[in-house]
Amino acid sequence: MTERLTTADWDRLLEELREFAGEGNVSVEDGAAHAKTGDGHVELSREGWIRTGMPLHGFEADGDVELTFDHERGHLHVRVGDVEYTFRRP
Repeated sequence: MTERLTTADWDRLLEELREFAGEGNVSVEDGAAHAKTGDGHVELSREGWIRTGMPLHGFEADGDVELTFDHERGHLHVRVGDVEYTFRRP
């Protein structure tokens, strides 16, 4: 599991997101990263918002986004203030 990362660690965050989603499944444009993971997706901006989606639910948050990647389990742990969410790679 990675240490907790923020958007201040943008380059490292992109490396981890590429490992999480697969090298060809991440695009970056206009300060935002878009990752496709099977039926799900993760979108993250350098300014501090995150959006995730799966066929039956989604998650959105703005603010100081902190991310922890668990590549072995396929989990992306998100923390924004007092809110925590875990995205599970399909």
